[in-house]
Amino acid sequence: SNFDNRLPLCSRCAASRTATDFPGPTQMTTLDDEQGLWGPLLTYWTIQISMIAASLWTPGTVLIFLGFSAFAWPVSYIAGTGVWGSLPKTEEWRMDFAGWLVVCLFAAVPLLLAKMLPFKLWLTQSLGIHLHSVLSGEVIFMARSILIGSMPRIYVAIPVLLVLTLAVEVWLAWARREMLLERSTAGLCIYMYTTPLPWIVCYTLWNVVVYSPDGLENTLHVAYFWGCMFACHYATGGERSISAAFGFSRAITLSAHCSIGVLCGAMPYFRWAPHEEGPNQGPFQLFLAYLTILGLLGILGAQVVALSGGVQLPSSGRSMVAMDGEMLTGFPLPGGVHAGLYTDGEPFVTKPAKVGAP
Repeated sequence: SNFDNRLPLCSRCAASRTATDFPGPTQMTTLDDEQGLWGPLLTYWTIQISMIAASLWTPGTVLIFLGFSAFAWPVSYIAGTGVWGSLPKTEEWRMDFAGWLVVCLFAAVPLLLAKMLPFKLWLTQSLGIHLHSVLSGEVIFMARSILIGSMPRIYVAIPVLLVLTLAVEVWLAWARREMLLERSTAGLCIYMYTTPLPWIVCYTLWNVVVYSPDGLENTLHVAYFWGCMFACHYATGGERSISAAFGFSRAITLSAHCSIGVLCGAMPYFRWAPHEEGPNQGPFQLFLAYLTILGLLGILGAQVVALSGGVQLPSSGRSMVAMDGEMLTGFPLPGGVHAGLYTDGEPFVTKPAKVGAP
């Protein structure tokens, strides 16, 4: 997301400060000490983590918060005030708004509504296609940082491979007639079965490569979705693999990152906090980039073999099967028991007939 340089440690905000932003020299001196750096930053983190935790148990409150963040855009446009230094009608402001739409409106809102509304098979698969498209769009949106920046052009291969391998994974799942999404038993999160752990690791390294030059907050925000994944895995009793919680975790944490950033960008306490420069692109970032490319090529190679029928890749086991003329979602259980949901949302459980039973 392009929001990742609109944070309390925003270097662009520091560069855009003018004399009118500071009533006197005393304010400038006070804001540039260590207390002025960590106070806004820790407050910002606390708000984000609280919002992420609320998404598990009270998704309605998160939807309300996202609604409040939406008002920041028309207010900024009408009043002519900037959002983290981006003035209305500028290219940067428009890209920020587009990023907010992708992350908050198109990703987080559908997932939160899916937690609260009954699951239907056709709606589940449609939502799965939509969210995979949004995830691909977010990766492509991140690639803009390379095209307009000074990063090596070889980095462009990473988003291309990320989107390509994700598309192949969706195709394999669809060919096996497997579910793309599923709600957890207690309804705490939404599982997505097309992002295996190696892909998530490559996605994480890609985020570190892109965002680390922007400062401390931008680098650490990548870890948010890993924490949310572990939280979902623990809260659901480990009923699915930890990688299944990636889609939900990434959408929620990134929407918290963006929506809170928009609201905080209107507050001088956060807007003019001191910033910390990120590390320059160097050999370590280049090493991570090549490591990510090699990992994605390995994933793509395994997918090509699977498409040719040579090797069966691990699957989620959540298949769509026909029973009595109805489509239902199901998954196998020990002892030959089969369980799942009918299209109307009603659960079913079938057991194998006993030998000699009438």
